[in-house]
Amino acid sequence: MLNNITLGRYYQRESIVHSLNPIFKIISLIIMIISIFFIDNYIDILMLGSYLLLSIVYSNINIKTYLKNILGIKIFLIFIFVIDIIFFNGINKII
Repeated sequence: MLNNITLGRYYQRESIVHSLNPIFKIISLIIMIISIFFIDNYIDILMLGSYLLLSIVYSNINIKTYLKNILGIKIFLIFIFVIDIIFFNGINKII
């Protein structure tokens, strides 16, 4: 049952991202998470999305693996999206 859950697993690859210092990767992740709270226009979304896309491309991991991870937690993501819309008016904050 838990064999198809790949969230949090390490993939041994030869890539630019895998050769980086682990401290740099952790700090980069923290900065990305904090920056999500300060998004207030479409330019910020575009910048954060392009950083995420570049990280995915440079990690040399198949895109199907990323999509499999996202689909594995889809119920949690839908719940967070609904809570954001109901309580924090998330969509209208950007528009």
